Amino acid sequence: MFKKKGINTEIFGLSLKVSIDTDTFTGYLEETRDNQPVFNLVISYPPKPSEFNLSDKELEEWVKNDDSNQFVPDNLYIPVTF
Repeated sequence: MFKKKGINTEIFGLSLKVSIDTDTFTGYLEETRDNQPVFNLVISYPPKPSEFNLSDKELEEWVKNDDSNQFVPDNLYIPVTF
């Protein structure tokens, strides 16, 4: 996944763990307590939206958005990773 986007994770070697957190809206990089591996890259993936918190229209607008200055969607239920 990272290689497809041109992100070189080899600089971390075996010291990088990647995990998905479905209980948060924000991803982060943290140091682990046991140092095995040293870093944990947490990718946020919000809960599956319903029609009450994300409309088809909002999702379609985000997908078609070509504004290079808008890095995150207005609705928190649209998953984004950096």
